[in-house]
Amino acid sequence: MNRKSRILALALCLVLLCSMFAACNQTTPASSTASSAPASGGATASSAAPAPVEIVDISMLVWDRGTIPADQGTLEENWWTEYTNEQVAPLGARVNYVMIPRAQEAELLSTMLAANNAPDLSKTNEQPLLKTYITGGGVHDITDYIDQHGANIKALLGDAHLAENSIEGRIYAIPHLQNGITNRTTWMRTDWLDAIGMEIPNTPDEFHEVLKAIKAQDPGKVGNALIPFGMISQKFSLLQNIVLPGFVAETPTPEKMLVPYQMWPELKDALRYLNTLYNEGLLTDEFILDKDESMFRQKIARGEMFAFIAAGHYPYHSAYGLLYDKVREVTPDATLANVDTFKLSPTADRVEYYERNPVYQYKWFVPSSSKNPEVAVKVLDWMSSKDGYEAGCLGIEGEDYNLVNGLPEVIDQDSYLARVPWIEPQYGTMGKPYPTPSDKETFLLNYIKDFNPDYHDQIKAEANYLADLKYYVPTVGLPTPISDKATPILTNYWDNEVAKIVTAKPADFDAIFDATINEYKALGGDAVAEELVAKYKEQNGG
Repeated sequence: MNRKSRILALALCLVLLCSMFAACNQTTPASSTASSAPASGGATASSAAPAPVEIVDISMLVWDRGTIPADQGTLEENWWTEYTNEQVAPLGARVNYVMIPRAQEAELLSTMLAANNAPDLSKTNEQPLLKTYITGGGVHDITDYIDQHGANIKALLGDAHLAENSIEGRIYAIPHLQNGITNRTTWMRTDWLDAIGMEIPNTPDEFHEVLKAIKAQDPGKVGNALIPFGMISQKFSLLQNIVLPGFVAETPTPEKMLVPYQMWPELKDALRYLNTLYNEGLLTDEFILDKDESMFRQKIARGEMFAFIAAGHYPYHSAYGLLYDKVREVTPDATLANVDTFKLSPTADRVEYYERNPVYQYKWFVPSSSKNPEVAVKVLDWMSSKDGYEAGCLGIEGEDYNLVNGLPEVIDQDSYLARVPWIEPQYGTMGKPYPTPSDKETFLLNYIKDFNPDYHDQIKAEANYLADLKYYVPTVGLPTPISDKATPILTNYWDNEVAKIVTAKPADFDAIFDATINEYKALGGDAVAEELVAKYKEQNGG
């Protein structure tokens, strides 16, 4: 193309541009303000398009339970992660997921926090760990961000829950509201009980006799692989929830519940009981190094364990590997039962003692290392919306379920079980739909849909409901600097020592137990108990 041709082409382009500009000018709304009009008959500028939302990447902690179905993708990329990012994009956020094994949550999160690389949105149910980092400046104060962007958070939690989770009027963590089923119980193979002609045991002594009979008669015919009684992990971390209450004679006061259970006088009898079971070959130490519960679950799935302590939905839930189904693949007539065994007598009022506060299951927080706390709170607020927590717990209306008489009804059970139940246990939500603490029947009707229909009647009959809970650790909202400093030290010490007590030779039990508890008190146990009780009384006007 010669120079003349290029000039001609340029002129044509200018004519076309002017024509397009004039057309745009003709579509300018009549209501355009005078300030946008030309000063002297020139073309009117078109209205500026809205500026695109700037997308900021933030990270979120996921508890990897290893149970996402293979056809659903990975924990990093699946329909739920895509849906979440579609919903938070208008807020200027894109979420990337950081996986840690659920069984190692406290240990790995602590390491991340210490290294200043914890995810922007982190969660934990280890309240002493969280409070330590709050008081040490390791967690963002998100009060002002909640005031600006937290309408859904405020609506979901209400003033009372927000106040209870504040420290001197400032908010550092947002709780997931616990509700519905209490999650500690003893499970037993009742088909094995039938085979040896024994009844469900109601006390620790009756349980001991049953375990001896199971070992002697081996009703499952599993030989040396038989585990009469199993507990998860080297910490024996559920003994205070299930075993200890079987040795508590008096109704515990709130003040006693605040005292670390390691200092309860009844603990010695409870641990001596476990020590006896261990030395008689009824309680195995096979799981002491079982960091991720894989060995524990394999024993249950293969039909090699008679009794075990676990969550109330443990055998049913896909998050743990559909263990009830797996047992029945080995023994079609196998039956598991949720049994209230550890009581002083068959008619005793069971002391429910929970490791975690039953009202707040876990808490979300923004580490101080996060560069985007405001965006993180915006995502938390979407998670607190009705859409946010219902989708995480129920799936998508019209695709996974329909509402029938106000309750979700699954459209296709197989599709639903593949798509939905693994979300909340791993990603977490801010709440759960369709329970109210006083409406047990409504809760159960919704709760059972996550599980194989073969077990629905059993779940409804055996479920332990939160509204029935009588004893639990009360919340202390006032500053507790002694506890904040000492609790991580005490927890680490106890976790390293408790297995030594349980596995000691009977002749050495008293000496090892006494030395351990004395050291526990010296490391701060006495001071923690004194502070917590004093703060509780101050908080409640006592």
